[in-house]
Amino acid sequence: MKKYGTLLVNLLTLLAFVIVVLAIVSAVKNAETEKNEVTEELPELPVQITRRNSIATAFFEGKPSSVLRFTNLSDQHLSVTLMVIPKDGSNQSWIFDLLPHEQGKEIGVLETGWAFEPGETIKVSVPGYRTRTETIP
Repeated sequence: MKKYGTLLVNLLTLLAFVIVVLAIVSAVKNAETEKNEVTEELPELPVQITRRNSIATAFFEGKPSSVLRFTNLSDQHLSVTLMVIPKDGSNQSWIFDLLPHEQGKEIGVLETGWAFEPGETIKVSVPGYRTRTETIP
């Protein structure tokens, strides 16, 4: 009889563990769904991003690099986070302000110490707006 009692306790413990794991998986899946729905509801980023070739290229072993130009298209002061993800998968971030209708804040190697190179991915985010992801041509 004691043998069956131990077996029953073990089975109930296993069942409780399975229920907890299923609850966690369900919660994570629901959180991801809610996050995607919230992201889709956010307005487009009111920032125009253009690029030009950097004249500082000669200082970096002749590698081509870019200067990114950010223009605020809104009536609001924006705090912009710029993340660059090079081909090796590491990343570097900077935060800067854009005043309302500011025409072209340039971010390049002289401002950041980073030579924005072709093929690198940039992510630009502002609280309350969708994040924009682009690849430097």
